[in-house]
Amino acid sequence: MRTLATLALVLALAGCDTGADAPAPVEAGAAVTTEAELLAAQAAWQAARPVHYRYAYTLACEECSAGNVVTVRGGHVVATASGSLESGQTLDDLFETARGAFRPGYGGEIRLSQTVPRFPVLVRIGLTEPEEFPTSYSGLRVTVTGYETL
Repeated sequence: MRTLATLALVLALAGCDTGADAPAPVEAGAAVTTEAELLAAQAAWQAARPVHYRYAYTLACEECSAGNVVTVRGGHVVATASGSLESGQTLDDLFETARGAFRPGYGGEIRLSQTVPRFPVLVRIGLTEPEEFPTSYSGLRVTVTGYETL
């Protein structure tokens, strides 16, 4: 249930234009293939993450397409380009969302940034057998398109 609640939170993110204030582009690094790898990356992120940062992302699912720029200070979302703090997630939250790819019945792809501390720059999650659940959630893709420390 927690996975579905996390996915629902991501799907509820508001859309916005990521114009001139967008952080510098990021590139995807190595794929994460196990939950243990993801947890190790998450622990390294938490130990070395900057106190203040901004990142931009795009979100896509069956019925949605959105983007946002989120500013995080002291581990809390303090601003979003959409104007709604509820529409923003920290990168810590994105790690938790990525863990959904390792839940029973789900699969996906997770890629981490090339820069240290590494964070998810691609999270794709879907049901492993969506044909069995034709009206259920069958896919989510979050791509971090920019990142900068403040």
